[in-house]
Amino acid sequence: MMSFLFQPIEQFIFNPIHTFSNSKYWKWKTTLILTIASFIFSTGAFFYLPTAFKNENWESYNFKKENLFKQPPYNDASHAAKKTFRITVPLIAKIFHFNNWATVAFMWAINFFFLFFILQMFLKLIDDKTIAVLGTIGFTFIYAGHAGFTDINTWFDGIAYFFILTAILSRNNFIILSSIILACFTDERAYLSSSLVFLFHVILNSENEISFSFKKYKSSIAAFLGIAIALILRLTIQLIFDLHTKTGGTTITKVLADTDFWGMAVWTFLEGYWLLIIALGLFLIYQKQYLKTFILLLIIAIFSLASILVFDKTRSGAYIFPLIFIAVLILKNKLTAIEWRYLFLTIAIICFLFPAYYIISDTAPYTLWYKPIFIRAIDFIKIKYSL
Repeated sequence: MMSFLFQPIEQFIFNPIHTFSNSKYWKWKTTLILTIASFIFSTGAFFYLPTAFKNENWESYNFKKENLFKQPPYNDASHAAKKTFRITVPLIAKIFHFNNWATVAFMWAINFFFLFFILQMFLKLIDDKTIAVLGTIGFTFIYAGHAGFTDINTWFDGIAYFFILTAILSRNNFIILSSIILACFTDERAYLSSSLVFLFHVILNSENEISFSFKKYKSSIAAFLGIAIALILRLTIQLIFDLHTKTGGTTITKVLADTDFWGMAVWTFLEGYWLLIIALGLFLIYQKQYLKTFILLLIIAIFSLASILVFDKTRSGAYIFPLIFIAVLILKNKLTAIEWRYLFLTIAIICFLFPAYYIISDTAPYTLWYKPIFIRAIDFIKIKYSL
């Protein structure tokens, strides 16, 4: 009865993607097309960069580049003050002599490879090129998928996400461990995200059969050690150089004052991919795996709380993105290829149609928009000619 709908989808969406994904260099071409699409539909305020380079966020970044183990001298509640232990990008910039423009180019390059690795990740988990492309399309239009392309404030979330994804994708224990350390020293939220990397490798290694084999769980142990070593290094640096992270703006009072933003904030973590998480929850309940259902809800609650405790809610909660791959890993043999295709197509459509909104509760109008390029052009003309 629904063939009038399904047949066009097969003919005009699935079949062309299948054909394209069997062409030469299809992974690189897919990533390039999606990168261009990201710049078109979620465009950063790049015309503002010359001005942004003079603000305290960039000043603090350049301060850390020259003074890796010194306390940033900024207001406690500001983002600039919280860069005390965020030394990964300043260290890379110091080694390679990046100026501000080179840093922006570096973020863009990292985001490009992030999307490429997302494609690789879906392909590795499900082994279907069409599904992998659809899954990556959805990722392109959520915050985690464009953070490196749109960042003009030295947040460097896109770089932290890249290292987290590398730790998920890799089967090399040293890469897993070092990627987690680099992520944790890019942003503290990566500690939470790295716990999901550990969980992913536990599930991957267990294959539904828990054992106590060291060899079997090497990647899980590497993920755990990455978190532990990052914490030890952080504590050591703190003690030696008398550093501390300022926590201004992170209070229970702030949580209670921001209730207007909770719902939209949680939605913007994953947008359409919440359908996948809901599917995972329903599957666990159907299988009467109530403890695992509780753990899933607990993970969501912890990341939501970590987000609403601070001003920048979307970027904080988006560190939950490894949960997407945990869901795929658990459900990969529970859905047919065609069911995966329709699920990821629905997710991709939702992520594309929902504007690239960002929730940040200390800057009016609070719901900001990474606008499409034609809207940015209007803004540029308006500013240039004082309209």
